Amino acid sequence: MAEPTEQHELQPLSRALLRLDEKALGLAVGFVLGILVFGLTLFAVGTPAENVTGFIGALRDLEQVLWGYSISIVGSVIGFFYGFATGTLAGTATGHLYNFFSKLRRPAVDE
Repeated sequence: MAEPTEQHELQPLSRALLRLDEKALGLAVGFVLGILVFGLTLFAVGTPAENVTGFIGALRDLEQVLWGYSISIVGSVIGFFYGFATGTLAGTATGHLYNFFSKLRRPAVDE
């Protein structure tokens, strides 16, 4: 039986770490956050005020921070774009940091 080569003998976890696609992660997080803000805003619009408790305060805070956003149907569309932009930036930054720190742990591979 042939012995394994030295390169494949020891594969530490740090060499097995995958590289994240920063753009794909950013778009995915952005889409999820946008849909979340959109859906919660529409839910708040369609629900009587006495039945809505916890998250309505967070939506009211968003009204103070995001220009043009309000708890309305138009505001839900504006909120989607704000959520998408914020999520895309956060996801891309997270992917970039992950790749940066995982590259520090990976030894150079001669291929």
